[in-house]
Amino acid sequence: MPRILPGILLVALLAGSCSRKDKTPCNSNDIATLKAAIGFPFRLTDPQTGADLVTGPGATIPLDSVRFIRPNGQSGFWVEKATRRNSVTYLQGPAAPNMVLEVGQTGKVVQLKINMVFRQVACSSELTGVTVGDNAVPLKKDSTDAYLIPFSR
Repeated sequence: MPRILPGILLVALLAGSCSRKDKTPCNSNDIATLKAAIGFPFRLTDPQTGADLVTGPGATIPLDSVRFIRPNGQSGFWVEKATRRNSVTYLQGPAAPNMVLEVGQTGKVVQLKINMVFRQVACSSELTGVTVGDNAVPLKKDSTDAYLIPFSR
């Protein structure tokens, strides 16, 4: 009997510790965590000069023509406009695998697509690849932590 009691206590402790797991920060409703999961900062830049084509002084792409799109089998496409804050263009939407950035051309109906590939990192996503047309582009960031995506018309 004295040997059985410690064994039962040990099993009860192990079962209790395995069944109750602490929530990860990703499961919380922390505002900072939610903002990190949905925000994706980027700038469209001229490949030759590095000038910001959307928010820079010589911008040639209207802000409202930049959209973030995710295919959704039940409701078609999820679309959200990009917004500008602190001179950086931010996408307001989920950074998720195989997202597509649509850039409308002024005066044209045709839109070019930029494919962005993300991977899950902790509670948010990290950009791992960008393809403009059929060409992969190098990933660079500026001092505000915004990705610089070279874009030519």
